[in-house]
Amino acid sequence: MRSNRGDATAIVLAAILVIGGVFVWLKPKLGSGKGDAKDSAKATAALVQSLDERAATAAAGVFAIGTANSMAEDSPSKNFITREVPAVLSKLPTPDPMALLEAEKRRAAVMEGRLEEANRLYEREAKRSEQLQKERDIAIAERQAVDVRLSEAAAAREAAQRQSLLFKIGLGVAGLIMLVLWFYRVSPGSLGKIMADIRSGVSPGQAFDTYTTPIVQKMVNRAARLSTPSADK
Repeated sequence: MRSNRGDATAIVLAAILVIGGVFVWLKPKLGSGKGDAKDSAKATAALVQSLDERAATAAAGVFAIGTANSMAEDSPSKNFITREVPAVLSKLPTPDPMALLEAEKRRAAVMEGRLEEANRLYEREAKRSEQLQKERDIAIAERQAVDVRLSEAAAAREAAQRQSLLFKIGLGVAGLIMLVLWFYRVSPGSLGKIMADIRSGVSPGQAFDTYTTPIVQKMVNRAARLSTPSADK
C-alpha cells in the first residue's frame, strides 16, 4: 500500500499555523515585571518617608508641648498633659531635629510674649505643614498608580495563561484531525492513481485496496454490501 500522507499532513500543518497565528495575535504583551517591581518599591519607600516625616514633625510639636507644660503651675490639666505627652510620643517616631528646633522657637516666642515673631513662625509652620500634605498626597497617588499597573499586569498574565491553554487545546484538536485524516485518507492523487490502474487493466478492487488504508477498505466494503441488492428481489 502506497503512502498518502502528503495531503493530510499539509491540511493539518495549515490548521496548526492558523491556530498559532491567532494565538500570537491575541497574546497580550507581557514584560518581565522588573520595572513594575522597582516602581512599587520606590513608591512604597516614598510613601513611608512622607508619612514618617509628617509623624516626626508632629512628634517635635508634642515634645515642645511637654516642655511648656513642665513650666506651668500644678493643676489637673498639667498633670494630664504630663502623663499624656509620653503616651503620645511612644506612638510616634523620634522627633525631627530641625522640627524640634522650630517648635522650641515657637514655644519660646509665645511664652516670652513675642507675638509678632510667634505669628511669623506659625505662618511658616503652616506652609511647612501644607508642603508635607502635598508630598503625602503625591506619594499616595504614586502608590495607587503602581497598584493599578500591578493589577493590570496580573490580569494580563491570567489572560495569557487562558490563551495558552486554548492554544494547547487547539494543538490537541489539530492532532486529532491529523489522526482522523491518517486513518480515513483518500486523496485526489490516490483516486487518480486508482483510475489509472483500472484503465491499465488492474481490477477495480485491487486498485482500490492498493491506494487506501485498511479502515477505509473495510468501511467501503461494508457500504458496498449494504448497497448491493439482495438476490431475492
